Amino acid sequence: MNNLGHKDEWLIQRMVDGELSVKEVMKFRQLIMNFQYARKLYGELLYVHTALQSEAHFIGSVNFSDEIMRKLYG
Repeated sequence: MNNLGHKDEWLIQRMVDGELSVKEVMKFRQLIMNFQYARKLYGELLYVHTALQSEAHFIGSVNFSDEIMRKLYG
């Protein structure tokens, strides 16, 4: 059962992204210790984050700016 609020879920996502302050990390640790769903969600998000990072080198850079400018301004 998911008994976390949106703010808690956002906190977990921000932990995965490495964007938490020291105070927020303490709150994150409390969530992980007290809520099974928080541990599950963190694991799933971390797995996806890691998979995307490891596959990023297969995706070439894309720059549409020249094509877009041509279409806009002829």
